[in-house]
Amino acid sequence: MFQSIRYVGSIPELKSYIYIITDSDFGVVDVIVAENKRFWDLREGALERQTAIIREYSKRKLNVAANLVMYFRFYEKHFGISVATQMQWLLHQELYTPELKADLQKYLTLI
Repeated sequence: MFQSIRYVGSIPELKSYIYIITDSDFGVVDVIVAENKRFWDLREGALERQTAIIREYSKRKLNVAANLVMYFRFYEKHFGISVATQMQWLLHQELYTPELKADLQKYLTLI
């Protein structure tokens, strides 16, 4: 399961950011996300990290919703932004499919 995500740097020539995701199942992995020009904004930075989580766990065919909920809780603990607010931020993103929405609601009722 997701444990943490950390920004480690950027690749200016690719206009991308590098994050490290730590997970109890697969250890540590570098994830590259396309540059967001408003990275300093908490909402935009959170959306970049949410995208990294969704893509990485989808690629590995692991439970995206469960790991995204773990990310929401991690982000709430470190930045003080509620899970509900983070969900609102995610609503209009391309990767937020009806299936993901239903799965997230299921997991959120359990916590």
